[in-house]
Amino acid sequence: MEKARANHIDIPKIFYSDATGGYLERCIGCDLELCSGDTDYLIEKAFKSYQGLESYSTIFEYAMCLTCVDRMHQTLSEESRANISSYFQKHAKFPNWVASGQADNDINQQLSCCILTAEKAHEIPEFQIYGHCRGKELIVSGYPFMISGKAMDMLVELISDQTLDELQNFTDQLVGGPSEFADILKLGPRLIF
Repeated sequence: MEKARANHIDIPKIFYSDATGGYLERCIGCDLELCSGDTDYLIEKAFKSYQGLESYSTIFEYAMCLTCVDRMHQTLSEESRANISSYFQKHAKFPNWVASGQADNDINQQLSCCILTAEKAHEIPEFQIYGHCRGKELIVSGYPFMISGKAMDMLVELISDQTLDELQNFTDQLVGGPSEFADILKLGPRLIF
C-alpha cells in the first residue's frame, strides 16, 4: 500500500464489521466492492452503550458508496435537506484536527463526544458514528464524527413527513434487528449528513 496522505489513515477497527472482524466490503445499496480501488464511501454504525461502562453493543452497521448516498440524499425533501444543513452549521463543533487538516491518530477519542451536543459516549444510551473512507483508508476531514441519540432525535424533528417515510422504506428494505432495539432502528440508517 502506498504511503497514506496527511489526512488519510488506515481504517480504525471501530469501523470494521462486527460480524466479520474485517472491513465493511460491499455497498449496502448497490453491492459494489468498496475496499479495493478509489471508491469513496461512508460507514455508519449505531451503538447501544452500557451507561457508566465503556462497553457497547453494535445495533447496525453498513457501508454505502457515495453514488448511493447521493441517490438517498436526493430522496430527502428540499425542506429536510435545508433544515439539517442549517442545524449542522449552527451547532456542529468539529475538533481542531478538522480545522488544521491533520489526522489525529486517536480517532476513538474523536468519536467519544457528540459533535452536536458534546455528550460523552459512555454517558448516553445510544449513539452513531460516521466515517468517510476510500479503499482501506479513513479520510479525516469533516468525518469521522459521533452523534448521540438525543442529537438524532433533534434532527428527526427537523425532517418532513415525506422524508421520514423515505427513511422508513430504506430501513425496511436494508436493515433488520431485534425488537428490543426497535426505538433505535425506527429510522434505521441515517446517512443524511
